[in-house]
Amino acid sequence: MIANSPDSAVNALLERLNRDYLQAHFEKEDAFWKDKMGLVARVAGDFEAKENRLQAWVSAPTYLPALRKELAKPDLAPGDRVGLQGWLPSSKCMPSKTPKPAPWPNASWGWKDAYRKRAAPCG
Repeated sequence: MIANSPDSAVNALLERLNRDYLQAHFEKEDAFWKDKMGLVARVAGDFEAKENRLQAWVSAPTYLPALRKELAKPDLAPGDRVGLQGWLPSSKCMPSKTPKPAPWPNASWGWKDAYRKRAAPCG
């Protein structure tokens, strides 16, 4: 979701969130396909490292203060509000008090179970 005003703080926040997430997600997906398809470009351990990086980014509460500040504005344009609120579901699973990302397993076989346990309260 792009904010209504191209020079608004909200637009910059949404752009940063989307860009950072997409970069981490793309790198993980690229490593996944190289690893699972046995491509020549495969680097041992790269998929696990990229998956851990993505999960660390998703778990980090670093952008929540800016997100909450923008959502608290009463004159926020409806489109901006929708774009920002789109990031809230993932924030419910994030730690809110610690600046460090939650720990994730380093082995690829364990991350799914850890994610299920961690995500269970969020629905």
